Amino acid sequence: MTTSEEERIARAVLRAEIEELLVESAYLLDRGRFEELVALYTEDCELRRLPPPFTGGEFAVIRGRGALAESYAGPEWPRTPRTMRHVITNVRLTPQADGRVGATSTWTGYRHEGEGLSVSSPMAVGDYEDELRRDGNGRWRIHRRKIVIAFLDQQLLAAAARAALGR
Repeated sequence: MTTSEEERIARAVLRAEIEELLVESAYLLDRGRFEELVALYTEDCELRRLPPPFTGGEFAVIRGRGALAESYAGPEWPRTPRTMRHVITNVRLTPQADGRVGATSTWTGYRHEGEGLSVSSPMAVGDYEDELRRDGNGRWRIHRRKIVIAFLDQQLLAAAARAALGR
């Protein structure tokens, strides 16, 4: 096997491992399995996102697994009937220093408050801007994530807010 072939195989393996992490994080988020989701982050993780109603310019920062777990236990994530799906596409990887990898992926988020089926319409579309690194066992973990919203459906968000308030 030539060096060029070995490099292509190594890149393909890297891509598969990272795509597996990104898809797993979306799967766990969508099913409300927050403990397992938080375990996909490094202990000293950092998450940046716009807080609800997602239209302000100031990103909130969550630092550490403990704080991340607390945020998923908060009122933004009610334990009421909710169906969510995040579709992850357009994964772009950029090797960084010290074995870290930058990953930018596009997500499309769908959400329905309540039980049963609903008409499918995207609630939001955006990017995950991630910095990933391996843990002590060699598994990829999310070290830093910035959630950037490119498109937002205000009607769906207003309905979700009303449902969260029980109206």
